[in-house]
Amino acid sequence: TILKKNVGMGIGLSMLVATVDETIQRFVPGRSGQVTDVLLDTLGASAGILIVYVAMQWLCLKSKRGAENAV
Repeated sequence: TILKKNVGMGIGLSMLVATVDETIQRFVPGRSGQVTDVLLDTLGASAGILIVYVAMQWLCLKSKRGAENAV
């Protein structure tokens, strides 16, 4: 479904943003870009995205059940 596609895009974009951020840090004095930071940032964003996905699935299921009971 479109929601699953958006989850994949969100995770991919979060990885891209984390990679760009860590790359920029390599050029800032006193900072260093770390691959582990990219992984941690992506993992955190992915967890948030998946929590929202599960919540939306639950709400959709709940609203469908409510609509079936109303008929």
